[in-house]
Amino acid sequence: MSTANKQQFTDADAFQLRRIKLQMNKHEWSEPLDKFLQECVVRNYFNFDLIAMEVSTEAQNLGHLVGATNAYTSEKCRFRWSYLHLKRKKGKPVKYIDYTKTQSAPKKAWGKENSQT
Repeated sequence: MSTANKQQFTDADAFQLRRIKLQMNKHEWSEPLDKFLQECVVRNYFNFDLIAMEVSTEAQNLGHLVGATNAYTSEKCRFRWSYLHLKRKKGKPVKYIDYTKTQSAPKKAWGKENSQT
């Protein structure tokens, strides 16, 4: 790959990535949903209103909680698309939280550790 074809990650890109991270809830997205979002963006020619409807439907099919307070809006999909694009441009992988590991971890007995008798 020649250096002319490789995109440069600039200071402006770093600023935009930091700003997007603050506005985005990373717990709402999973790897299958991100892949579906990327396919939708290409298939729907960046029409984020249509993309949001398809992503909301797919999120429900994947078992994500989708409701009035946490709906997948066009703005939310646009932010996530920008985040994925900037991470790809930077050459860094997207990290996902594995909730199956955290849910199966044994819980500690609170009373024994924190008792003051």
